[in-house]
Amino acid sequence: MYRKLLVVVIGILAVSLVGCGGGGGGGGPIILPPPGNGNGGDGNGVDVDQLVEDSIDALQDGNGALAATGFEQALAADPNNADANFGVAFVELMREANSLVQFLSAQNDAVFRNVTMLAVQPLLSPVPEQQGMLNLNRFMSQDDNGVEVDDMSLEEIRLEVVRLVDALESIGSYMDRVIKYGGDEWSFTVPEDWNDPDAGDITIWCRDVQVLAAALKFTIGILHFSAAYSGGSLGLAEDEWGYIEITGLTGEPVDPVDTNEDCFIDFAEIADAAALPADALVLAVDGREHLSAFVASWHRSFELLRDAINSYVAADALVGHWAFDMTREDSDSFVEKWNSYGSDYLNDLIGTWTSNGATLRVRAGLLDENPNLEDNPGLDFEVEASFAAFFSNLPDDFRGFPVRFICVEDEWGDIQYELPSQVNQAFTDDTLLGLFPDGLTQEQYDTIFGRDT
Repeated sequence: MYRKLLVVVIGILAVSLVGCGGGGGGGGPIILPPPGNGNGGDGNGVDVDQLVEDSIDALQDGNGALAATGFEQALAADPNNADANFGVAFVELMREANSLVQFLSAQNDAVFRNVTMLAVQPLLSPVPEQQGMLNLNRFMSQDDNGVEVDDMSLEEIRLEVVRLVDALESIGSYMDRVIKYGGDEWSFTVPEDWNDPDAGDITIWCRDVQVLAAALKFTIGILHFSAAYSGGSLGLAEDEWGYIEITGLTGEPVDPVDTNEDCFIDFAEIADAAALPADALVLAVDGREHLSAFVASWHRSFELLRDAINSYVAADALVGHWAFDMTREDSDSFVEKWNSYGSDYLNDLIGTWTSNGATLRVRAGLLDENPNLEDNPGLDFEVEASFAAFFSNLPDDFRGFPVRFICVEDEWGDIQYELPSQVNQAFTDDTLLGLFPDGLTQEQYDTIFGRDT
């Protein structure tokens, strides 16, 4: 259930709202109402309600460009109008859908392949502007779509990610205003599939926007983290057989060796063995800001998720919901678990994304369902954790990350790299950059990392 809540944005983008694509045209121009002070007017001759209604009609007709114009005019007259804010957020999200899906879908799964034929096709960026993000597919997997791209540097990819995250942050601000000003009874109706008029409509409530905003913030966080460190002079190129290769290496990659003779392999030795140039794996100029934004984004994402679940539970809105479609039995079971322990654990998770951190422990409600937890990690197991501190304290050069490995030969004679059995050997900093503020004990290390003393 939690996973479905987190990834529902992808379902909304690729299945429910986009459907099988959509025509670009449709609908006539939005006819602005004559000056006056009708219901919903702002007192300056603009009938905001009528403007929003005309914009929704244009959106449902598949004319995203005209819908955007109307929604933006409505926002100019009433910046807090929930309908107009959601309308702009929806259109802008579709505008960035190609880039977002390319980033999230390494394999470009079939469900995503028609995103270039959105109902808001007139708003999509010109092909040359999209090409940069299409190249990201090469960074994550071999390109098998026949897209011809120029060689590019990892820094070019990073800058395109920065552009994308800026656009998504703007969309998130519109959703924030929907959540703030829409209220529990606010709703917005859209066609389930623009290509199939008989498919009916779906109604998006404020709690759905909270889930959408949570997933968006989660994605924005991933983008921020991916933009924090620079690839330096590394790049990507396509060889004569169509395979992707990394350029800019200082030599031929080899297996890591213990060059400082401390009997361990650290990240610096791994980077040297990989022939990475000195300017790779270092914080970008704006890297520290991206790390801070990553922490803030995930903290807010989990808060929104918690608030959305509480709203679904309070409204008994999970049964028959268009995205979750739970049965009564499933819903009752989920609500019981949520009230028993789920809410507490999510609040713990939220706490770990603050500088003070939170105490993680096994609760009775979860233990009733998973009695094996009594043995592992055990009823008395608890640990203080702060992801906020950890990511805020990441080193300027990732080669300095305070972890070390040992070489272990497996049954086939191959060398594997594992954490050592002793916590003070594995981590040169027992707080692991503040992730464990009280310092990690050997017992905690054994439990969390599955090591035997």
